[in-house]
Amino acid sequence: YEYTGDENWTADTVKKFFAYRFGEGKFTPSGEPYHESVETSKLNKKQMTEYMNKIQAYMLAECGVRVPLPDDEMFNDFQMEYD
Repeated sequence: YEYTGDENWTADTVKKFFAYRFGEGKFTPSGEPYHESVETSKLNKKQMTEYMNKIQAYMLAECGVRVPLPDDEMFNDFQMEYD
């Protein structure tokens, strides 16, 4: 598994968590609510940036961790640390 600091949180598990967390609330034809997860491969650049900003804000607010985005100056240092 890709290292996340916890063997229960693989890169795939983390991706699924955020895809569901920030997915869209929708309704069935009968009016029942359901939650559709984000399919990141279908997002355009603007949508992906918004999605990544939500993840960054969540991580800072809920976990106290600043996760840099690819455009951030410190991203390369962060990536080298965990690759």
